[in-house]
Amino acid sequence: MEISASTIHSFYNSELGKIVRQETINKLSDAMEGHHLTKVCGLGYTSPYMAFLKESHPQCIFQEMFPDFLGAIIKDNLDFKQEAVDEYFLPIEPSTVDVIILSHILELVERPETVIEEAWRVLKPNGILISIIPRRAGVWTRYDNNPFGFGRSFSKKQLNYLLGSYFYLDSSYYYLYTPPWNNFFNYRLSSFLEKIGPVTVPFLSGLKMEVSKKIIYAKPNQRKKKSSLQGNLATI
Repeated sequence: MEISASTIHSFYNSELGKIVRQETINKLSDAMEGHHLTKVCGLGYTSPYMAFLKESHPQCIFQEMFPDFLGAIIKDNLDFKQEAVDEYFLPIEPSTVDVIILSHILELVERPETVIEEAWRVLKPNGILISIIPRRAGVWTRYDNNPFGFGRSFSKKQLNYLLGSYFYLDSSYYYLYTPPWNNFFNYRLSSFLEKIGPVTVPFLSGLKMEVSKKIIYAKPNQRKKKSSLQGNLATI
């Protein structure tokens, strides 16, 4: 599997991808419960999650941004703006966004800390950052039949270090206990595995959704930004 917007899109239309999409939407629904939203942005590949939020927040402005290295934008008759961007220089005014969703981005970019800095810049005070990332201890990063098997994975300590200068951690969701195996029994058992996984093997969740809030008085990194480059990414 070669990572591009097209291959990620194809994955989410597969049986395994549908499991990932539904479990992520379940966690996203819990994270966004009770929030009043006026503008939501997604960076990476976030189409399924933006579409879900659009249904429950029809008056909200939605904008999906595909990083240049993922290639062409996937047009799927979605009712919100989509555009290709430099992930290190987002075309958004400072302090104008309520929520930013990061998916298929932090594990793939050369400088994830710069992406976090840009998210901090465009979020409103106390704005919410939702980071969907592969877990180092999980099974999904060990297989290359899915997008999470490419790029880096994160331990809890590494993610806290990445976010800590700009955001305070509000809540965490661990999920995807279903193995990344393409067979009928795995598909049928996925709901059951997601229910018992947190009790029986909590350390084996494949994904983590980190919900963080902007620290208003954070001190942004002053290192000079460079143009984005797609590195040679290996499975970790």
